[in-house]
Amino acid sequence: EMHQSNSPLSEKVIRVLLSRISEALKIMVTDSPSSKALKGRLEEMNQHLSIRVQGTISDSMALPSNDNHLVALNQGLKRLRGILLSEHS
Repeated sequence: EMHQSNSPLSEKVIRVLLSRISEALKIMVTDSPSSKALKGRLEEMNQHLSIRVQGTISDSMALPSNDNHLVALNQGLKRLRGILLSEHS
C-alpha cells in the first residue's frame, strides 16, 4: 500500500476523498448511533478536514526510479480513477 506522499494528488483531490469518507461515516453513525468507535472515527475525520492538507503535485515532480514504486503508483492511480468514476455514475 502506498503512502499519500507518494501519490501525485492535489490538495483538492485529497479534500474530496476526505469529505467523502466523512459523509460515509455520518451515514454509518446515523445507522448505528450507539457505536462509540464510529463516532470516534467521524470526530477524527472532522479534525483531518479542519487542518490544511498539503498536496503533492508540484512542477518538480519526477517518476520514481524504482520499478516497484512505479507499479505501486500506477495501482494507486487506478484505484483513484475507480473511486472518481464511481462518484460520477
